[in-house]
Amino acid sequence: MAYLISNREFPNHKDRFGEFYIGWNSEETQILNTGNELLVVEGLVYNLEKKRKPELTEILELVLQVRNTDKVLPDFITGQFNITLIKDGQIDLMNDFVGIFPVFYSFENGRKMISNNLYSCLLFDIPYDDIGILEGFMSPPFTPFNSRTYFKGVSQLRSGEYLSFDSQGSLIGSKIDSVPESNKQIQKGDYAEIVRMLFENAEIYQQNFDEILLAISGGVDSRITLSSFVSKDKIKTVSYGEKDYIDNRIASEVADYLDLPHTSVSFFNHLFPTVAEHRDQIAYGGEYFVDSWFSILEFIQNTNYISPGPSVILLGDAVDIMRAHSILSLRDRKKRLKLHFNKIFGLKMEVPPYDRELFLEHILKENLDSLEILLKEYPELKKEFNYSKTELENMLKEDLNHFFDFLEKKTNPQNQLNLEEMYYIFTLKRQATTRQVKIFKGRFNSFVTTGSRHLMKKLFGYHPVCRYEEALTSKLFKVDGFKDLARFPTSQIPFIPFKSNLYLKYLLWAYRSLSDQYRIKRGKGRLVKHIEWKKYYENPKNRELLVNLLENTNPELKKLPLDIFDKRASGEAWPYIESDITQYVFLLKLKQLNKDYLIGF
Repeated sequence: MAYLISNREFPNHKDRFGEFYIGWNSEETQILNTGNELLVVEGLVYNLEKKRKPELTEILELVLQVRNTDKVLPDFITGQFNITLIKDGQIDLMNDFVGIFPVFYSFENGRKMISNNLYSCLLFDIPYDDIGILEGFMSPPFTPFNSRTYFKGVSQLRSGEYLSFDSQGSLIGSKIDSVPESNKQIQKGDYAEIVRMLFENAEIYQQNFDEILLAISGGVDSRITLSSFVSKDKIKTVSYGEKDYIDNRIASEVADYLDLPHTSVSFFNHLFPTVAEHRDQIAYGGEYFVDSWFSILEFIQNTNYISPGPSVILLGDAVDIMRAHSILSLRDRKKRLKLHFNKIFGLKMEVPPYDRELFLEHILKENLDSLEILLKEYPELKKEFNYSKTELENMLKEDLNHFFDFLEKKTNPQNQLNLEEMYYIFTLKRQATTRQVKIFKGRFNSFVTTGSRHLMKKLFGYHPVCRYEEALTSKLFKVDGFKDLARFPTSQIPFIPFKSNLYLKYLLWAYRSLSDQYRIKRGKGRLVKHIEWKKYYENPKNRELLVNLLENTNPELKKLPLDIFDKRASGEAWPYIESDITQYVFLLKLKQLNKDYLIGF
């Protein structure tokens, strides 16, 4: 599902448009080349007024209507997608509101390049950007900031951004798909409207695909997604991990209640991708992040659980917006406990005022400190990447300031909770979600079920306190079509149904949380069985996968992911325990990549 448009010739291109060569390695890329205009579309665009997917000629007409206006797209257009239009010497690039379908572009030194696969840069010997790679090593979000990428002079379109360039590649227009209102209070009638939009959103997938594989867990987001489908005839469900884990047990009970096929796919022997899977990810423009998804891909391909034809894999994740779980200051266990007890006793939550500089200072320090720990422990990294500490700090600060400028235009944050949530969603959550979707690229259609443009814009408009934890979801589960699934517990509070008294649930959550801390410190494991990560790291097959991935990597550099692996296998806590091993492997292998990885180009 990768495409490439460039004014420089590359092997196996399939078409021409003026000065541009066009290539793609999947029939899922939608291309309209009339000779007068070139339109390339990836993903799913949907017209809510006409209740159908528009034809490419209709998408072309829609883009031309907004091309030189201040609008990105009409409000009745939704979906998850990216769109490129070249006409009359002007180049227009846009993507969906969350940015789940990315676009990369470069207009430097006479080079014009547009692709949904960053690694198309390998075809043109574009040098690596060591600042971008080092930003990828920093603690979550493990990704370059703002529009920076791993290659010099190559940028990534930000979430919901629309850019226009002239025939020389100079920027001539910029607009952002923004939230029309922010921090609204949810009124009584809003719940029915949100449910209506959820039903409407699910119908998009029912209408356009013959088979739907829905990835579910024991959580609330998955249940909201399932409830959104009025007809469940086309749906099969899947969960990752062992079937006796609490998440999977609940997911299985929910599926059985709805009479849906369900399976749990173990990744006990597949904690990391194989060398072949890594190569495929590069070829199709993906990266890896949630390792367990490779087991699901392997399972589907080996069993034909769904066919690769007109089928779709939907992630049940709601981009963490439904329950406002992306607010950094409320993710700490003690602060969450305090918040819950405040609710029990009717105490009002204090919302800190907007302070961009304070948050910038916090993020800057957090990321630089996380990198400093790695560089101190593994000095070979300093030799691998050419930079100075002062330059890195200045560039990071510049990238973050540009990114905060973007967030202010997109979401109009009015308090610190807004800023924290938007920062997290449009960095880590966007990247994690994109990487999950991209794991299936080239084989299956894949989307985030509730990531559609119209639904995200609606939910982003409400104050985070109105969505936090169960403030929104508990009300949704009282509406017809949703309330049936409130009879099941969640993995966080697995003792009683979700519809139970709120204060009782808070008390039981606190009990379970504190009990888990006590038991884990004494080596007894959790009160209720969750994923036992230590056993996965003790499995020699997983270490073998990791060693194979690191083949031909500098022996001093490969110590980093292997040390983390071995520490986790021993159960030893250490400063990098939250680090993502696969991200480190990916970054360490970046400079080993070459154009042979790109299938079809």
